[in-house]
This record gives sequence, C-alpha cells and structure tokens, in this order.
Amino acid sequence: MDDIFLSCRLRTIIEYEGDSEYDGDSEYEGDSEYDGDSEYEGDSEYEGGSEYEGDSEYEGDSEYEGDSEYEGDSEYEGDSEYEGDSEYKGDSEYKGDNKYDGDSEYDGDTAWKINKEYKYSVTGRTLTALHQVSNQYAGILIKATLSLRLRSPNSLIAKISKPQYASIHTKLPGWSAPIPDRETHWNQLPLSEKPWEIKLKDGLIDGMTVSRTVPNWEVNILKGIASQLQVNTQGKHLTNRTWNQKPSQSAGSPNEVYRVMEDTVTGECEVLYDVSPLPAYVLQSQPELAPLFNLGDKEQIIDVVKSQNFSKCDQRLDFQFGIDGISDFKHVGENKAGNFLSRSAVSRTVLTGSLKEYVIQSSVATNKVILSPMFYNEQKGMIFSRLNLTLVSWSSAFGSPPSVSDPRKEDDLTYSYESSENNAYQKEWEKEDSLLELSLESGRPISSKINPVEAVRKIASEIGSELQYPDAIPKENTLAKFTILTRLVQVMSAKQLKEAGRSLYTPSSKPSSSRASNTWKAFRDAVGEAGTGPALVTLKEWIMSKKVRGEDAAELVSSLPRAALTPTPEYLNEFFPHELRCAAVFLIMKAQPPADMLQRMAELTNEDPHPQVNAAVKSAIESAANLQGPWTLPLALNAKAAVHLLNPENYGSQYTRSSLRSYASDKLNLGFEQQVDHIGSDDHIVPRALLFNVRRRLGGVNDPYMSFGAMTSSVDDLLDVLLNQIGENEYSDQLRHLYSEENQDSENPDSSWNLNKIGSELNIKTLMVEQLEGNILFQLAASERFFAFDNHTIEAIPSSKYEFKWSIKVDIHLLLIRVSCRLCLSMETKAVTVGFPNVMGLPFLFTFNTPTLLQIGGEARIRTHPDLAQGSGSSIPIPGVVNASADVHFVYSTKIEGQIGFVTPFDHRQYVAAVDKNTQLNLPISASVDVDIENAKIQATFSPINSERDYQIFHCSSKPYTTKHDIINLKPHNQDSDYHKIHVLKEPRQQQAIFGANSTGMAFRLNYKNEKEFNSTSWIVEEAKKQDPLVLLYFPWADDTIQYSNVSLTYDARRSSTKAVKFTVAFGSSAMVVDVSAEFQGHEKAYFIATAAVASSPVDEKARALFFFSHQPPSSSEKPLQAYLVAESKNPQVSWMDFNKAIREDPKSSFNAQLNLKEWNETDSQIVVNWNRVTNVAGSSSTPQWLSICESQMNEGNYGLPACRNVSIEANYRDRLEFSVHYENLPTDLKNWTYKAYQIARYLGYNYMGENIFASHNLKEKVAFEGNLNPSLRAINVTIKSPIGDAEFIDVPLSPYVVPLLPVHPTMGSLERLSPVLFSDQLYPYCVVGKSAANTFDNKTYPIQLGKCWHVMMKYAPKYMPEESSEKIDPSVDVVVMTRDNSSSSQKDLKIVTGDDVVELTPSGGSTKMGLEVKVNERPLEISSSNLTEIYNPNGDIWLQIFELASGSISLTYPLHGIYLIYDGKTITLKANHTYRGEVRGLCGTFTGEPVSDFKTPNNCIMKQPELFVASYALTHESCQGPAPEYKKRAQEANCTNDDVKPWGSQYSGQSQVSSSSESSESSENSVEDQSKSCSVLANKVFDEGNMICISVRPQPACASDCSPSKMQEKNVPVHCLSPGSAANHMIKQVKKGARLNLARKGVSKSLRSSLPVQCVRD
Repeated sequence: MDDIFLSCRLRTIIEYEGDSEYDGDSEYEGDSEYDGDSEYEGDSEYEGGSEYEGDSEYEGDSEYEGDSEYEGDSEYEGDSEYEGDSEYKGDSEYKGDNKYDGDSEYDGDTAWKINKEYKYSVTGRTLTALHQVSNQYAGILIKATLSLRLRSPNSLIAKISKPQYASIHTKLPGWSAPIPDRETHWNQLPLSEKPWEIKLKDGLIDGMTVSRTVPNWEVNILKGIASQLQVNTQGKHLTNRTWNQKPSQSAGSPNEVYRVMEDTVTGECEVLYDVSPLPAYVLQSQPELAPLFNLGDKEQIIDVVKSQNFSKCDQRLDFQFGIDGISDFKHVGENKAGNFLSRSAVSRTVLTGSLKEYVIQSSVATNKVILSPMFYNEQKGMIFSRLNLTLVSWSSAFGSPPSVSDPRKEDDLTYSYESSENNAYQKEWEKEDSLLELSLESGRPISSKINPVEAVRKIASEIGSELQYPDAIPKENTLAKFTILTRLVQVMSAKQLKEAGRSLYTPSSKPSSSRASNTWKAFRDAVGEAGTGPALVTLKEWIMSKKVRGEDAAELVSSLPRAALTPTPEYLNEFFPHELRCAAVFLIMKAQPPADMLQRMAELTNEDPHPQVNAAVKSAIESAANLQGPWTLPLALNAKAAVHLLNPENYGSQYTRSSLRSYASDKLNLGFEQQVDHIGSDDHIVPRALLFNVRRRLGGVNDPYMSFGAMTSSVDDLLDVLLNQIGENEYSDQLRHLYSEENQDSENPDSSWNLNKIGSELNIKTLMVEQLEGNILFQLAASERFFAFDNHTIEAIPSSKYEFKWSIKVDIHLLLIRVSCRLCLSMETKAVTVGFPNVMGLPFLFTFNTPTLLQIGGEARIRTHPDLAQGSGSSIPIPGVVNASADVHFVYSTKIEGQIGFVTPFDHRQYVAAVDKNTQLNLPISASVDVDIENAKIQATFSPINSERDYQIFHCSSKPYTTKHDIINLKPHNQDSDYHKIHVLKEPRQQQAIFGANSTGMAFRLNYKNEKEFNSTSWIVEEAKKQDPLVLLYFPWADDTIQYSNVSLTYDARRSSTKAVKFTVAFGSSAMVVDVSAEFQGHEKAYFIATAAVASSPVDEKARALFFFSHQPPSSSEKPLQAYLVAESKNPQVSWMDFNKAIREDPKSSFNAQLNLKEWNETDSQIVVNWNRVTNVAGSSSTPQWLSICESQMNEGNYGLPACRNVSIEANYRDRLEFSVHYENLPTDLKNWTYKAYQIARYLGYNYMGENIFASHNLKEKVAFEGNLNPSLRAINVTIKSPIGDAEFIDVPLSPYVVPLLPVHPTMGSLERLSPVLFSDQLYPYCVVGKSAANTFDNKTYPIQLGKCWHVMMKYAPKYMPEESSEKIDPSVDVVVMTRDNSSSSQKDLKIVTGDDVVELTPSGGSTKMGLEVKVNERPLEISSSNLTEIYNPNGDIWLQIFELASGSISLTYPLHGIYLIYDGKTITLKANHTYRGEVRGLCGTFTGEPVSDFKTPNNCIMKQPELFVASYALTHESCQGPAPEYKKRAQEANCTNDDVKPWGSQYSGQSQVSSSSESSESSENSVEDQSKSCSVLANKVFDEGNMICISVRPQPACASDCSPSKMQEKNVPVHCLSPGSAANHMIKQVKKGARLNLARKGVSKSLRSSLPVQCVRD
C-alpha cells in the first residue's frame, strides 16, 4: 500500500508540473527504481531476507550485542575523552539556563539535541552488471557504525568505527537481493576512524572539517555518509518555480511538495521533496524504517522522498571527454544523455516528530546509472549504488565531544576531485587526472605505487614482442595493453617521459620490423595519444631533435587536437571552395535554416541566371526534404515547405549539387547524417570541388566519422599537367599549347583552309591559363591531412630521381592509436570517458576505447625495362616490362571495449562490466608480378610468406564479461584472476569447417562459436528492407544484442597440398579477347582457366561473344568441370534523327546464348537462352507537346533538334522483352538455388504479384519470361512461365535511374541512355545545324541564315600560356568544323579541318544511298554501309573512321580529336568529347554548360541578336554570299557585353559592359574592351628596367589614346618582372591590345614609383 501511496504522490507531482523533466522517459518510468524489484518492493533490504533479518549483523553474535560499543564502557562513558576539563564542564555556556536547555529555540528547531549521542548503522553496496544480458554482478558491500554528537549550534562531531568491506563477484537474482554472509569475506575498510566535523547552518549541513591526514577518497566517502543526513524540512533555498512554495509549519499531518537547491556528494542540484505521513501499517510490516519508534508513541512518522534533478545544477560533478557539443544533450551527467545513458538518484528518509523538531530514524539513498556499453545497444548495463543509515541507539552523552586535529575545511558536501602533483597543468586538468589516478592515495604521485618509467618499458616491450607474431594479438590482448600504456603515459611527468624515451628510442636505421623498433613505435604513439602537457612537450622535443620526422611527425601532430584532454578550439574540418555562393549553400544546410530562409532561396532559383548556384540550392532543398530521423526532422519539414517553390528545370550531375541523407534505426540507437557536395566545372564533366562528410549518431552522441574534400582551379588543366608527366602522351592537352617550328613548317601556307589563316581571321581572344592550384583534405579515423599543390608541385615529380634498381624497404609506420565512439571498421583516435560520483562517494567511470593497429612491413624490389632511373627527368617514361617482387605483411587489428564500472581507491580496484569486441585481418603475402606492357600480359604469383606454418587470416570476437581489476597491476582485464565471461547460453553453438582443400589445394579452417539464434530468410530480407544499405558500411559490426561470439579463419598449412597460386591475364590484340588462369602450385596442382572474346563492328548489326571455363581440382577424387558459352546478339541500325523514318521502322533485337556445363564422365548440362526485344510503337511515351514541336521543326526543314531527337530515340526503344531458358540435365542443387532466388523475388514483390500453379501450358525444362514497360516507362509488368506454374508481377515501379537501362536502344549504349537522367544530356552533348535553326552543346536553339558562306561550327580555342600567343595552336590537336548553305538553301556543305587534312562533304555527287559525296584532301572517297573505312596518320594511329549508316547518313569519327559527326546533306550533328568543355567557339557555343554564354563572339562579346552572333563566325576572306558580311560588320560595331554573371539582387540586368568589368580575376581582365567612350581607363603599366621588363601586377589608372591627364599623383606600383624575351614581348603585346592582366599569382617582384593620372580630359 505504501507503494501505491508513493505512486499516487508522484503522479500528483508530475501532473502538477506539466511538462517537467519527469515526463516521457524520466527516472520514474521503465526500469526505474520504482518498478519491478525496486527497493520499496519484494526482497528489498527492509523485507524478507534482508540484512536486518535472519543471521544478519543485527542478530545473534552481531556487533550490536554482547560487549558491543553500545553497552558498558562505550567510547562516550567512563574515562572517555568527553570527561575531564572539557569545554562543556564547569561554568561553560552550555550549563544552567543556557539556550540549549528546556524549550530553547535550538531544541525546537533541529534534528540534533545537546548531550545526546546518535548511533547509526551504515550499510551500502555498489554493483555493476550487464543486467539485461546476465545476472552476473561485481561490486562491494560496506558496513560501519556512525556516531554523532552535537558540539555547538553549528557543529556536529561524527566518527566512523569498525568500517568493513566485502568484495563480491557472483550471480544474483537482482541488484537489491540479499547476500548471505557465507558468500562474503569481510575485510577492514582502511578508514582513519578519526573524528570529523559536520558544519550546520539553519539546520542544514553547510560543510565539513576533516584532518589533513585523511586522504581525499576517504573524505568523499564521508561526504556520501553525511549527505544522508541532509534534510531540508524548512524549504530553505527554494528554486525559482511558479508553483514552488515553502512547506507549511502547521501542526497537522505534513503533505508537502517543493523544490530546493541542495548539495550532496553527487552535486549541488535541484532536489524535489515529497513529504507525507508514513502510515502505521507500513511501519508495522517494516519496522526497520523507524527502529527506535514505538507504535504507541504520539509522534508523527514522516516519510521524506527526495529526487535529484541532475539537469539543473549549480555545481555539476560529471566529467566527459571525447563527446562533442553537437550531441543530443548538453551534459553527460544529466538525468538523461541521449539514448545511451540515464541516471537517477532517489533517497528516502524517515523522520519521527515534526518538520521543526525530528529524529532521523533511517535514510537510504539509491543511485542508478543505466547505459549502453556500445552506445547503440538496446540491452543495457547498470551501476547500482545504495547507502543506508539506520538509527540503532539514541542515548545521553557525557563529557565533551572530541575536536578535529590538524583541521582542513571542506566548503560543501560535493565530491572533490584530486589533482596529480606531477602535472604542470593541475588546475585545468583537475578532474581528468583524478579519474586517471583514482587508485592512488591523496597527494601521492603515481611513483608511490609503481615505477612508471619501468612500467612503460615493460609494457612497451611486451607490445613490441607480440607484434612480431600478429596471430597472437587478439589472444594476448595486445591492443588493451596499448590502452594501458597510454593511460600510464597520461600520468607521467615530462621528466619521466624523457627518461623512458631515452631508453626506448630506436633509430630509423634499425630494421623496421624488429622488436626494438616496434617497442619504440608503441611508446611513441602512446605519447601521441596521451593528450597531456608533458606529452606535448615530449613530442616537441622529439620533432626538434629529429627523433621523429616526416610522415611520422605529421601523424603525431595531427593527433594533437583530438587527443588533448583539455578543451581546444574547434578545428574547422569542412572544405571551402572559392565558389563562395555554392559553398554558402552547403554551409547553410548544416545550420538548420528556418523555412522562410529556404523559401527565399527556392524562389531565387527562378530568377538567378547562374545554373551552378540554382543546381546547388535545388538539390540541397530536395534532398533535405527526404531526410529521416528525429534529429533531422525540423530541417526536413522546413525543406518541404520550400520544395514546391523551386525552379522546375532538371539540372544534371555535372552542375553543383548538395545531397543530404540521414537514417535512424528503429531497433538500435544509431543513425547517420551524410552530406555529399560538389561544385561543377566549366571545363570538364568532373566536378572541380568535392566534399564528403559523415556523422554517426550513437545513442545520442554525435560522432564525426569521416570527411573528405578536394578541389582544383581547373580539372582540365590538372589532367593536362598529370598526363604530361607520363612519357610522350599524345592525348595530353598540354600538347595543344605547344606550337613548335616543325609544326609551323608542316602546314601548307598556300592552302585556303590553313588553320592559322582561319585563326587569324577569327582572331579569337581566349583566356590566359591561370596558375593551377588545388588541395586535398581528409579526415579518416586516425588521420587528418591537408595537401596543397600547384602545377610546379606536379611538374617536379619526374625530376625527383626515382631509383628503380633498388630494393625498396617499405615500412608504413606502426600506427597504434586509441579509438572511441567507433565500431571495428575505421582507424579513429577519439576516446570517450564519462565519470561522476555515486551516493557512496565512489567514482563511476564509463570508458569506450578502440585501440587500433595498422602495420604494413616488408621488402619489395622493382626492375623495369628500359631502366626508369635513366630517364631525362622531364617526364616519367612508360616502361615496356616491369618485374616486381615483395614480401608484405599487412596487419589491421582493432579492439572495441565499452566498460561500465566504478573504482575503489582504497584498494586500487576497478569493478567492471564490459563488452570486448576484437577484429583482426592478417595477410602475410609473398608476391611476384611481371607486367609485359608491349605484349599485354600480366603474371602474378602469391603465397604465404612461410607456407609451412599456419596463419590466422581473420578473427572476430565479442566477449561480454565482468571482473575485479587491480589497476596497479597494469594488466589487461582478461588476465585478471577474477575475470568471468558472460554466457547467455550454457554452451555456445559451435561449428568447424575445412574448405578449399579439395577445389584449390589450399586449405582454410573456419572456427565458429556464437550464442545468437539463426533467423529465417524472410526475417533477413525484411531487416534488409528496413535498413539503409549504408548502415553496413558505417556500422559493420553493430548488433542489437550482446552475446558471446568467436569467429576465426586460419590458413591450414598441414592440410594444404598447394603452396602458391599463379594468376595470368593476357589480352588479345585483334578482337576483344581476355585469357585468365589461376594455377595452384605444389606437389599437387589445381587449375582454373577462363577465356572470353567479344567481336562487334559499327557496320554489322550482329555481335558475338564466346566464353570458356575449366576447373581441374588437385585431387582425383574431385570431378573436373567445364563450361562454355556461345552468344550472339542482333541490333539493327535505326534512324534517330528523322522521326518520320524512326516511326516507320520496327526492327527486332535478339540475343541467343547456349551454355553447356560438364563434369568429368557426366552428361552435359545445357542452358539455352533466347532473348527478343520488340518495339511497341503504340506505347511511345512521347508527349503530344514534343511531337507537335518536332512536326513543326521538320516542316521547316530542321531535323535532329532536341525535340525530334528525343521522340525519335523513344520511338526506337525496345519496350517489350521476351526471354526464354531451355535447360537439360541440370543438377538438383542448381534448380533448388534457382527456386530460392525466386522465393526472395516473390517475397520482395508480394504487393505486385500473383501466381497460377494450375497453368494449362505444358512447359518441360523451359522457363519463359516476358517483360513489358508501361507507356510511361515508369513501371514494368513481368510474366514468368515455368513447369511448376506461372507468376505475374504487375506495375512494379522502377527507379528513374533504372528506366533508361531497360528499354534497350539499338544504337545507344547504357551510359548514353543514362546521360539524360544523370547529366541532362551533357555527358554526350550534341550540336546540330539544320536548314534554318541550330542547337548548341549547351542546348540553346536559335535561328540561322548562313548563305553560301563558310561559318565555323566549332573551333578549338584553348587557354594560352603567358609566354604564348592565343592565336597559335598546335595543328596536331587543332580542329575546325565549318558549314555553309549549298546551292540549295535546304542543304548544307560540311568541312572538317585537322592539321593539314581537310575532309569535305557535299549533298550530291557521291555513290551513297543519298548521293552524298566525301572528299579527303580534295580526293573522292568511296564509302559504304557494309565496310568501315579507317584512315591512319603517319604514326600509325587511326585518324578517321567513316562509314554509311543504314539510313543513308554518313558517320565520321576522329578518335584522336574526340569528335563524332553525322551528316545527311541537310542536317549536321556534332558530338564532342567533354575535354573540349569551355575551350571551343563557334555556332555550337562555348560548351560550358551555361547557355547564357553561348552567343560569345571571337572577341569575347555576348551578342543579344542571333544573326550578329552567327555572322561573327563567318569566314569572309573567301567567296561569301549571303547576309553574313553585313551582319558581321554590325556585330563589330555593336556594344560589347561580357558574361560576368552577377548574383540575383546585385543590380543584375542580364549582361554587363566589359568596360565596367572589375579586375577581380585574370579571366575577366583579358578581354579586349571598347574604351573609346571614356577618357579614364585601366591598363597595365610597362616599365623598361634595362635588363628586366616589369609590368604592373594589376591594371592602373591611365588615359585613353585621345585623352590627356589633367592631374597626376605619385604612387608605388607593385610589379612583376621578367627577362626580355618572347614571354615579355607577348605580355607587352597583350597590354597594347587592351588586355588587362592580373599577375598577382605570378608574384610581386618589387614596387616602382610612378606618376599616375587622377583625372583625364579629352584632347
């Protein structure tokens, strides 16, 4: 009934408070102390077999009977210290009618009376366990006697006597279950038993005074005991709450609820008081609640229940390290920290008397910490602590209470942390060091218990030895030893570290895999992970003295920010590209922007002309709207409010994008947030900046898992520079910038179509190449790196002479690092430690550590022919033959250990309940590789380093356990004598298997032990559907249960008949042929051989493939296996430029294959596949709108424009698939596996399927499939017919990325069909010129009127180097495509110029179906649809491939130049490689992905009128008839505007005058401007310094040619100087032409004094 009464009281409080901290999952719900087996129910210590009943300490021969201290000559009787000349005798103020006698004010207002002695029994227990896994507990019990006497109104003298403790490690039915004395062994608790003073103020405890000799840990235990006496019945220090009020002092039964601030050993926090009368029947059944109260007495029995609110504290005593500030909680010591930790502290005090005058009969405090040992587990662990004071005597006392000798004052009851005396940073690290030295006595350094230098040497040496044999790392617990080593380093002084380092240091000249070297590296990395001041000083000394250098030093320095134990400034680990607007979008999305901001951003996508910014905003908001998980819900809702305001245009992946993704597990307390951002390039399909960032959520703790960023100023320039370093690569774009004299001489200057003449007439003003710059930033587990580079960095690579004759001794340094908040996948360095005191004054400690080892050691030798060491140094030549051999031992080992426990400093013990997970990959490989590049052959042989011994290749285990650990012992937990594993089952499931011995001759032994239940296939599939697939990547070992498991894979040398495997790969030269073989070598041999060949031709509608496979096992008992496959496909050519032709064509695609399987002396198993794809014209998905546009364009004579091209392609989609499989003599196992695959498909698609097991057809050994795409191409219908029945899947939805792949097109590959979805047709963009309209690469359509005048469709216009001319391009890479109207205005002539070669196509005079004529260098060329004509250049490379399509059009491909054309006499379609992006000019636009800049003329002006833009690319030096000459003249006179796109809202008007262009970049300053309308202009100033030519770094004020300065001013002008020569002359020429040069990146040589005009007037 008392429990019901208590529940009602609590419910009243909760309802009264509304949304207080007791709502939801507060400490009063779930498995709190008020539920289940709480201290108020069942077998609590006050009931049943409690410690007060039976043979407890209070019965029989207990300490309270016989000659106990409570009888006879007790310490307060006879000649005790309280008699004699004490201050309370004689004429003291306490005699006579002093204020303490009678009804004095003091007597009526306190729990303590003068001349009275109170004796309390003190009992307590603290236990730790994984209580939801097993009932195995470890912990301590304590008992003692507390004596109290009032010394003065503000002083209470206390004394502890007969303190004892018992250590337990056993199974209990519950945390509060009684423990029989026969299972306990009581020891003396080493308390000093000296008197100590409790300070009182207004009846409350206000502090303590203890002797200076009392150690700090004892003071904390005394504070825990004193905290039980802290009872605030008067409502002092009320907290500021609207309903809070002082308790009533009326004489009636007290019923009060109020909150006060109160200090106890667990902190100074808000405490909820619930005061109520205790019913008499409760006391009758539980007399231990008030043992000295008689039921007949008239005094009231008052029940005071206190609950501590750790979320509101003035002094919070929790310590946390390794948890950042972006988690779901502010402080880990609150009542709830995310989902991984909850904490409660409730005490119950029983008083007799009134609220003003009372006696404390008993007081019990219960403290629980429940948390997930791995952060995410549903199964929890617990620390339970209870301290009980029960009044056993209350008698008169005589004499004076003792005084405290050598007193030391404690200002309050809160737990005090102790500083280490050997740490120079005591104040900053006070809490941290005390948690690390909890086992030490007060004020004594660690050297008082152990010699830290010797201990470090010993542990490091053990680690060094064990690393010699990686197989034993999990068994020897090597990584746990590294954690101990790091902890030991953390409490050492700089002097001690220096001494240890002096003895352990091993020079780098010693063998890297030796024991001494490994010992030094273990110690070195432990110092790097320590994060203390002395460790930092030591690291600095090592780096300065060159003991640590290079990459090792960088690794250690990078660990400092995350390892520092004191708070450090937060490092910005995000990546900032210089495209600030796009970067701003990425950062805004991380800041949880409100809905109105996102709506404004969305609206601006309809106004902003910059597609990169629009694409960034759109992708970010759309992906944010689909976020999942409670922590991203606000952002998702805000994004959904803005998503419908976005620009409806679809931007391809080549534009800037921001992709947000999140996931929260329904079952586990884990999830992740992923952000992938990239900024698109204007010169390549590859983005110029990429950022990838993942944050994991583990039980509410935010964990920065990994991040990567990379950027470059130009992707195209970066590839050019890289390729230029590798031999003489003709594909390198750098060659396009090299114009040699030989190339000039090779051109025919008299040719009408000389490339130089075309370039001179157009006079295209291209941009100067900027300095190539870039950087790479990554943070992956332990490593954080930032690399910056430029073109000089890359160009210096070949000059670093590599010695390829040498023997490379590889030793990627031993990386031992401590990791926390991580599962067994990554190398991390973040440690998590959580600590706070419990009610007994003992420190609770939770640690989560993952020590990780990455070791790569060995020796490698490389030889090349020709010898690369003899290279010129300007490039790295590609060798013809490479021979390499290596012995490499790769070891990756990691341990995850989550420990829940507490420390007893008096005996250096740590009581722990923990989960220990180990994962190791051990690969000892001896390899030799021979690469024959000339003959396209690779051979590689692999074997174990020692093939005669066993190697444990893989190990993974999980071991929950409890232990009593001696901290001073410095051993891993599994070496404790009291280490107990936790088993859920009595016997784990075990399995051992040997595999590989029969098939390959190499035997591997698999050992498996696990306690987890195996689940059905349907459960696995259902779980897979629920989870994001990335969970397997980010949480590979996450498990919802805690259980024992042990899995290992071992190479078994004894059972292995083969000792090495030799792989051979050869490539054929004529057709696409690949031969692969694997030979297992030993006294018995095994073979695997496979050959594949594919042949196809663009002029043949058929393609063929062959495949052969053979397996010869090592043992004659195993049957050999052979398989061969013959396949043929047919894809007829169709028209995809003319919709009228495409709609009339109905070709049928087919695929036929036959697979034969044969085991030796067995009948062949045969599978025959027939596959037909049929076009369903009636189901065309083309919308009437597109069809209407296409018909209109075709009526105007314009074919191949986007509308017609799209509907033509769709008309030829094969949207029906017929697929049949015939089989004979298939093994039963293969049939069963096939049916299981069908079962999974049926389970996944149960919403869409139906079955008919009574089908009327009679299929025997045949399965038929039919698939039909619905008209929208968004779903598919699949029918399966088999001998056992039919199945049908109706309207199965398809991903937009799958849709383009299913309706196979006869002339378009998979990537080409995906291009519209992924890249908005920008992966393979087309430029089309028709009769009266053209369409650019960037999909801008405009009208044209060419006349009989050659116009440039596309000309290669690369950036130029400062020392070169923009007009001169290497002819070997230059290309010009031109067109004009034929004599018939509906037809077009085509001319392609590459170097000295000219290909001309005209619509008549030829022998093709359409009469098209082809001339190569003025000589006719015969072509046909049945033969592919290939023309080679002098180097033997294919220069041109040309043939006739089935439609009569002509296909031309220039492999070296990367262009492809289709010509039918009326329409020209041009496709260019993406390496041309941003480096072409002509009617096809600029190919930058931004249509706004397509109308750019040769002199960089943006035309508004299409006819002026078209005429600017007319070649009028030859015969030119038509409107071009007039329009070209008007274009030259028109106002020139550039493409400097301004952001929306910045007075953007669609275009800007060049004359007003800023000097922000070289790109915008190299344009020729029309400055005739202004007197004041900007121009670079040239200084002739004799032996140097100096040019101002930036343009300076100047006067136009027809103006003069009216006012001058002296100024220092920064200049860049260079020697006289071609480069200087070129720059001077550019300045004279009006170009503005920004030379800041080239560097400032000096400053020169010059007079500059302030004002100019016209002459």
